Amino acid sequence: MDVKHNKSRSIDSFGSCEPATVAKALRQGIEIRDRKWRTKTYRQCFLHSEAVRWTEQNRNLTEERSVALLNEVRLAGYVQHVVDPHKPFKVGLGCKKLYFCFVDDGESHVQQHPNKETAKFLRQNQMTRGIIKEVWQNSEESRALLTRLNRMASSITKLSEAQRSNETKLEIVHQCTISLVQTMVLTGILLFVFSLFVLVPALHHYMKQNKNEVMEMGELFIMATLALCTGLFVAQGRCLFYVWLSLDTCVIRATERDTAVDYYEITSKTATTAPPRRGIGRRTSSMFLKEAILHRTSQLQSMLSFAHLHSDSFISKIQQRQAADLPDPSLWPHRPVCVVVNSPVSSNLDVEPAYGTGPCPIGKPFSFSSQLFEGQCLIRLRDIPNSDNPAGDEAYFAGRRRLFQTIVQGRFKECLPVSNVLTGHEFIKPLQNLPHPWILRAATNVISKLAPGADIQVLGNNPTMLAPLAATSQVVRGDEPGNETDIATIDDILEDCSLLGGKFTSGNVTARGRKLHLSNPQQAEMYMFDTETVYTFDFYQSLLNVGTYSLDMGVANIFLSPILNGQPIQALCKTTDGRYLWSFQLWHESLLTSIT
Repeated sequence: MDVKHNKSRSIDSFGSCEPATVAKALRQGIEIRDRKWRTKTYRQCFLHSEAVRWTEQNRNLTEERSVALLNEVRLAGYVQHVVDPHKPFKVGLGCKKLYFCFVDDGESHVQQHPNKETAKFLRQNQMTRGIIKEVWQNSEESRALLTRLNRMASSITKLSEAQRSNETKLEIVHQCTISLVQTMVLTGILLFVFSLFVLVPALHHYMKQNKNEVMEMGELFIMATLALCTGLFVAQGRCLFYVWLSLDTCVIRATERDTAVDYYEITSKTATTAPPRRGIGRRTSSMFLKEAILHRTSQLQSMLSFAHLHSDSFISKIQQRQAADLPDPSLWPHRPVCVVVNSPVSSNLDVEPAYGTGPCPIGKPFSFSSQLFEGQCLIRLRDIPNSDNPAGDEAYFAGRRRLFQTIVQGRFKECLPVSNVLTGHEFIKPLQNLPHPWILRAATNVISKLAPGADIQVLGNNPTMLAPLAATSQVVRGDEPGNETDIATIDDILEDCSLLGGKFTSGNVTARGRKLHLSNPQQAEMYMFDTETVYTFDFYQSLLNVGTYSLDMGVANIFLSPILNGQPIQALCKTTDGRYLWSFQLWHESLLTSIT
């Protein structure tokens, strides 16, 4: 018997059941899918009972030996529990519904991806080190700077690992609290049923046979005791419920905020001289080069410029035009609404001279241009006084439930992947008066499933709600120059994405089919917006009433001014690297009141 065979027999005499072999066969033999436990979904996991049953049937083992073999696979690092990495496989009925998953599965619940901001910083840190090595070959300054960058990357990685460990602990406490709340609720229900159907009838029957005041006092005492116990259970259950909500909030914030990046302080001189920004994720590695390197060589400057424009690790700072920069509301031509260009986002974003930085027209197209796009925009709002085209607005909204429309038509100045062009809303201050975080998380999960390419961060200092432009627009149309539709006169623009090629070549793909196909970033990156085609994007919806600045939910209206914290909604389009194609703000007079 050779050494290799002896080694395989060391697993409690299981023959050739090596952990790697068992893990590979187990992955192919059991069902791995998303599973739900109470209110939480765990991605790509399998049941404890199914794994044990599969091992028993395929390895001809008893339940005890199957559990022992699965624990060998777990200790070898192939599988683990979805919450507690130290939880083993066990024998017994109580473990049948435990969820485990494969550690190397990129889609599994336990697959620990770095935080987005952390990952971006580490990518740019690596890019910066490569630039330094290429430009400053083995100089003293380059070695010192590389040492600092290596230490910083190591510290960020350790902080990120500590954050994930804390997330696991919080999740365990969260689940224990849920179980405790459930137990308390069931105990309270049983106590109430017992007192209602057992004690009270028995006491009432006894009182019929013993009619005296002493027994009546005893009945009152027992009833008061039962009521007190019930009240204590209700109070304790209410307290535990709020503890669960607090723990749930901690888990959400621990998994969504940029703790590993935001709390890392730079003590170098170049960092202290840099302008204040939001965490190291916003203080990108290139700031270390600004004073120490940038003035040393024009070659390095050109390389950093290329990285600044084309690297996916580039992070742009969100900017907005403030209320102080607006004309006085008495001068708004469409009061209480004012549409203006969000000029701070780019020095190259301009509208036609007749409007400049003042109010833009409503109901009539106006021209604009930016670094990446040139065309015209048409904004229609229902029931807005003094529209620039009241007859056209009335004809468009007649017989429709729509409240808002934005059409953008023009040509790209640079070829861009469809997956890299986004639209939505972004803010520079936290939103206010929001529902509880677990409600927001549930809504975000639903949206993420419907639109995998959407990036929604409602909580935090810079809330963003962005999604691919081609998967969000109700109508997308591409035409040869000169054949484009006249957006000022045509109410219904027809869908036609045949010029995108690929699946859309036939021209038979519906708007719904286009949204489903391009909402997946992997599929959207196969298509390009070219510089020759004239594209038309039509956005409309029946929920947002800009005239009242509220969401019409049918049964009630949700006013946006108390939520937006004095910030306007936008009609914007930007690339994933932070360059803007267009950005227009839709202000309402109620926002100015909330600011005051």
